[in-house]
Amino acid sequence: IGGNLDVNLFPQKRDINQGRSERGKVFRKMEACCLENPGTFCFHRPIYQDRSWRPSRMEFGLLTKEKQIWAEQFDN
Repeated sequence: IGGNLDVNLFPQKRDINQGRSERGKVFRKMEACCLENPGTFCFHRPIYQDRSWRPSRMEFGLLTKEKQIWAEQFDN
């Protein structure tokens, strides 16, 4: 998250990954929360509908400072 390598492990829609859409803004806000709070537990789960290497959806979640799980799914 926010690394210097600029590498994705799987293809991801630019409007989500770069925050260019409303849902993308949510995704980037979640990433920013992780960056601003080092050590934050987070996960990123690709969800596949076929045998391609491009997931159809992605689930991204994190544990907030208030110890609440914030999880969202994004179309890909």
